[in-house]
Amino acid sequence: MISNEYSEAFAETLDILNHTRKEDVLKISPKFIEYLKSNASQTYISNLDHSKEIKDMDLSIKTKAILAIIYKKFWCTEEEAKDFDSRLRINEKNYQLELEKKFNTDNLFKDKKLNDSKLTNQNIALVGVKDKNFLQKILDKLKKLFKLC
Repeated sequence: MISNEYSEAFAETLDILNHTRKEDVLKISPKFIEYLKSNASQTYISNLDHSKEIKDMDLSIKTKAILAIIYKKFWCTEEEAKDFDSRLRINEKNYQLELEKKFNTDNLFKDKKLNDSKLTNQNIALVGVKDKNFLQKILDKLKKLFKLC
């Protein structure tokens, strides 16, 4: 069973292919086209503006991935495929670096440590201990002595 996101992406992809040159569509494997048609959502209506270029259309990530597969498998030369793969690797490395910066364990708890130290300093400043004077200490000891007797 294909998820709803993929069936809608298949429908969008077929809509784009319907507005693509026939000679480019003929380069795609008939089995792949049949797979797209059999798994595409029958109820989803794509509202794509075909006057725009593909990069300017509001496509789902799944649709972009399917178009990338079509481009690499059916429309690219070997040299273009190698260039495409290298760009994908570079993008993946950049994405991983971005995630590493965002979720670095050293930086993740840095703010919390600062906030904790501020809170403890505030608590210490608020809680004060008063020392008893000399006479008060003597009186307390005398009271204890008389209570024991």
